[in-house]
Amino acid sequence: MNNWMQIYHRRLKELGLLRDEGVQSLLQFAIQYDDKATYNDVGELLNIRINEALLKDDPFMPYPQHENLIVPGIFIGVHDPTGVPFHWGYEDQQYSVLLLGAPGSGKTNLAYWIIEALTAEG
Repeated sequence: MNNWMQIYHRRLKELGLLRDEGVQSLLQFAIQYDDKATYNDVGELLNIRINEALLKDDPFMPYPQHENLIVPGIFIGVHDPTGVPFHWGYEDQQYSVLLLGAPGSGKTNLAYWIIEALTAEG
């Protein structure tokens, strides 16, 4: 197994993707056509699959799953690309929050709004 294959094999194993049929097919294809162009193409596809696995449950990923956004909690806004409402779940509210943004982007207003929503009776 060459160095390229070892790197991907280790990462895919960590994420539990070695059992995925699509990943297995890509690896077999790379083995069958053992050249640099194939490694580049297969590497791009494997990177996409790895990133999908890493971001599977992250509501801040570019295209979150609908079921990951609808949770009991405070309505934060709407995910622009999909139009799905995004909520800050009550389970997640036990953790700290870091608000980042350019000056004038609404960080303070969001913090006030969250505090108001958390203290509202209801």
